[in-house]
Amino acid sequence: MIVLVVLATLLVGVALHDLVRRPVLRRVALRNLTRRRGEASLVVLGSALGTAIIAGAFVVGDTFDNSIRDIARTDLGPIDQVVDVTDVDRLDATIAAIEGSTPIEGVDGVAGVVRTQAALATTGPAPLAEPSVSIVEGDFDELRALGETSSGLVAAGTTPTVGELVLVDDVADELELDEGDDVVLHAYGVETPLTVRTIVPHVGIAGQGEAFIAPGTLTELAARGPPEGTPPAGEVWVSLVGDVFDADEFVDPASAAIDERLDAAGLAFEQSSAKQSLLDEAQEEGDELTSIFTAIGGFSVLAGVLLLVNLFVMLAEERKVSLGVLRAVGWRRGHLVRGFVLEGAAYAAIAAAVGAAMGIGVGWVLIRVTSAIFASTGTDLTLQLAIEPASLLTAALAGLVISLVVIWLTSWRISRLGIIRALRDLPEPTSQRGALVVSSLGALGIAAGLALTFGPGAGGSAELLLVGVPIALFSLLVVLNRFVSTRWANIGIGLAVIGWSVAAFGLYSDVLNDPPISAFLLQGVLMVTGAVAIASTMGPAWARLASRFGADDPATKLGLAYPVARRFRTGVSLAMFSLIVFSLTFMAVLNRSFGDQTDAFVADASGGFDAVVDSNPADPLGIADLDADSSVTDTVEVSWGIVPFSTDLVPETLDDPERWSVTGIDDSFTSLGGAPVLIDRADRYDSDVAAFDGLAAADDEVIISQWFLEEDAQVRNPAAGDTVGLVLEDGTVQSLTVVGIVENDIPFAGAYVSRDLVDRGLAETTWPRHYVTFDGDVDAAATALDGRFVENGTEVSTFASIVRDEVRLQQGFFDLLSGYLALGLVIGVAGLGVVMVRAVRERRAQVGMLRSMGLPAGGVGRWFVTEAGFVALQGIGAGVLLGLASSYQLLTRTSTFEIDLDFAVPVTALSVIVLVPLVAAGLAAAVPAVRAARLRPSEALRLTS
Repeated sequence: MIVLVVLATLLVGVALHDLVRRPVLRRVALRNLTRRRGEASLVVLGSALGTAIIAGAFVVGDTFDNSIRDIARTDLGPIDQVVDVTDVDRLDATIAAIEGSTPIEGVDGVAGVVRTQAALATTGPAPLAEPSVSIVEGDFDELRALGETSSGLVAAGTTPTVGELVLVDDVADELELDEGDDVVLHAYGVETPLTVRTIVPHVGIAGQGEAFIAPGTLTELAARGPPEGTPPAGEVWVSLVGDVFDADEFVDPASAAIDERLDAAGLAFEQSSAKQSLLDEAQEEGDELTSIFTAIGGFSVLAGVLLLVNLFVMLAEERKVSLGVLRAVGWRRGHLVRGFVLEGAAYAAIAAAVGAAMGIGVGWVLIRVTSAIFASTGTDLTLQLAIEPASLLTAALAGLVISLVVIWLTSWRISRLGIIRALRDLPEPTSQRGALVVSSLGALGIAAGLALTFGPGAGGSAELLLVGVPIALFSLLVVLNRFVSTRWANIGIGLAVIGWSVAAFGLYSDVLNDPPISAFLLQGVLMVTGAVAIASTMGPAWARLASRFGADDPATKLGLAYPVARRFRTGVSLAMFSLIVFSLTFMAVLNRSFGDQTDAFVADASGGFDAVVDSNPADPLGIADLDADSSVTDTVEVSWGIVPFSTDLVPETLDDPERWSVTGIDDSFTSLGGAPVLIDRADRYDSDVAAFDGLAAADDEVIISQWFLEEDAQVRNPAAGDTVGLVLEDGTVQSLTVVGIVENDIPFAGAYVSRDLVDRGLAETTWPRHYVTFDGDVDAAATALDGRFVENGTEVSTFASIVRDEVRLQQGFFDLLSGYLALGLVIGVAGLGVVMVRAVRERRAQVGMLRSMGLPAGGVGRWFVTEAGFVALQGIGAGVLLGLASSYQLLTRTSTFEIDLDFAVPVTALSVIVLVPLVAAGLAAAVPAVRAARLRPSEALRLTS
């Protein structure tokens, strides 16, 4: 931000100085601005779109950041720390130890609760049920003393008495309950009738539970229930000084003090900084999404930059004679630069403000689409549009600085004209001295590029590794153009750059196996640059090909001749289209690949089973109940729960382990002859089934997923042979050796271990889970089973439905990114339209001469439409081919997605990607083409406007 402010201040400061102190420059710049308002508006629009793309990315990031942060308000309120107490009988002792004889600095409230998961069902002829509801019991006065002042339990009144229920509004809505209605609580095999006394909003402390009942109820029910039910758990909620979002300064010292007191008391516990973890996650998620959208939007921003370059080059060519006159009457080259910069700064300033405002709309659309994607897949996160002024200012400054830098560089190029040649409108020759300087710079570029890739210390950065060889190759092109045919030099170097951009991922797989998203942005830019180098010299070949197929009328020849004659302008327009079509093709392939792998994902993760059956830990479903169901053909029972793990087995570092799911299996897990597919396993096992069977008989082995303890940076890319620690209920740590890595952990099994180990060391924190197969229609059978054991809180999830939801979410995200990228296509089409408008004005004399020689009006129109179509078609074709090549190497030569995806060509999507921009380009060229066709010869031959 500071860098942007400094750069913007310097660049804008020069323009403001000239605006105030240089009246001649001011008059010339303002005259050019106001003479052609329509074209000026198009320039502003093209630049503003680039800023809008940046601003939209910031709006998305801020929205996710604030939406996740808001969970701290709705689900935690004043609760900052949570201490889990496995043994409810030790809850009061834990609270007493924390409070101690003197309060801990920063702690302003402590309260204890007991909770479990149970089912709630309505009464009456058409009952409704919620199979898994968080049931909490605690003293409301103590809970409100934590700092609840705005909502939640504030209006709940006194603590519920026996037979009463305080219900959170979202559960009440699901069950269609009002105050005074009767419900039945199914917990520990006992049906308990309750009456809804109060319905409270899901905010603050009330967000920590879904239903609140009289203290002592759960303990009594657990004592009456079956022994296999997991007993209720105790929690101590700690509030720190400050409001919901600003207690972070006390988190670490208070956490350390609580640990010290509980350790001194000899109490078993697990403490988490719930709110701080949530706020940190919100910041990380917001920053990551901002990074993704900014990087993906970089293609569109580059298209906007190229549009600015093209426009100012065309402006200079159009005004070449007038610029020569200004030089002849005493203007220095610096005056030309400052005059162009002043005009461009006006465009840039307006575009920055307009683009930031447009970015709000872009962000709003992205959030609406994302919310719809979340809703379709059952994701609970509610997105609320958040607009941070600082983010909009950053986006506006970024757009302003990018535009001004481009304008300065282009203006400097414009100023390098000779007076005589400018007055005669002749091309500028390359001087001997200039050629020597260019060759010297080319030699330096070759050395620098090779050093980036092959020099000492090279290869540490994916971006530098990718860009080094292309820098050397393009620098070589500068040197070769003096000695060999420009055409063949461009083709050779362009092919070499494209080849390197693809081959590098195979040659340097250690660095580019899991590259950052910026590496793919850079790869796209390099490949497109290489393609432009080739295409810019292929004009004569295309012209001959068109002539061979009979397209040799004057209009077609003119349409092909002008892009060939204006190679720089044509190359910039090609690059605009190629960049965006490249990225759209890339996204379309990924979308297709994910969609095509649904069945493979299911087969790899299911081990032959159809569904996973979960039930409440308070009243778990038994295997006999499932075996008695006629729709169930096979059933396997495992033990499942969320328990502490650690990757660091040093005892003093185990105070803060990570919680992850665990699945205890026995030899029945592979009874269908299959098992989840492993992408890595210990050498002593010759098959995946053998690995699971061996693990079931061992207490010191574990099979984990690729995402095991994903938040812990130390365990990225785990491998067979690694060691992890499982923290047992008595506080001891069981060392486990990784003997396999699961490719797709669809049911969130987490870590597979021996069921004997789980039953001995984690019996109080795990409960039965079942894998089943059905007879007949799987979805229908799962739905029927889902409603058959409501009292057990049964939830049946088929492997196919889990995968479909995940794939739908991923494809929706790709569609969202594709829509975001389509804004760049608008830039490309708008840029082509502006270029064609300028081309008509630039060639008025040629149009008049050809019309007077007999070229019909229709021929003039075909001339300009052919030219636009020729440029667009080359750009689209290059973008599609390069996008296919890049996505192919991503899917086949990297582990970016950590799962196997097959490459497939999305024919339907590519048809849209090709046809839509081609038609749009034709429409953009149609208006200036019609305008050119209507010019009368006498009018066109007049050079003044």
